[in-house]
Amino acid sequence: MKQSTFMIFKPDSIEGNHVQPIIERIFNAGLEISHFKAVIATPELIEQHYAHIADKPFFKAIEDFMVKGPLYIAILTGEDAVNTWRGLMGATNPEAAEQGTIRGDFGYVKNGQVFNMVHGSDSTDNAKREIELWYGKDVTID
Repeated sequence: MKQSTFMIFKPDSIEGNHVQPIIERIFNAGLEISHFKAVIATPELIEQHYAHIADKPFFKAIEDFMVKGPLYIAILTGEDAVNTWRGLMGATNPEAAEQGTIRGDFGYVKNGQVFNMVHGSDSTDNAKREIELWYGKDVTID
């Protein structure tokens, strides 16, 4: 079923010049990219986005990392987009991610902090929530 999902190129993917190879993987998987833009995230936006972990001791490091520079955000659309994108990303921890996935090929862990390159919604409900959070109510998905 054709659906949409939300994704973020995190600062590590931008700094490491991994955006183009990741975009190539997105297209090769049959997904389309729409509403692509650069944003500077605020601490408040990151706290809303990661509300499910905002009370964890490691959250401050994530927040500091995500607001340190520009992020690229996009909506991906295609057949089973949520699961397709999650499969391309690989496991959250790059050390557990399979080779051939974005996180397995480009991600790393340094001094206990995870650098996993990208974010992707874990469900269609969260995709809708995240798209509204980052793009506002003017951009909607089915």
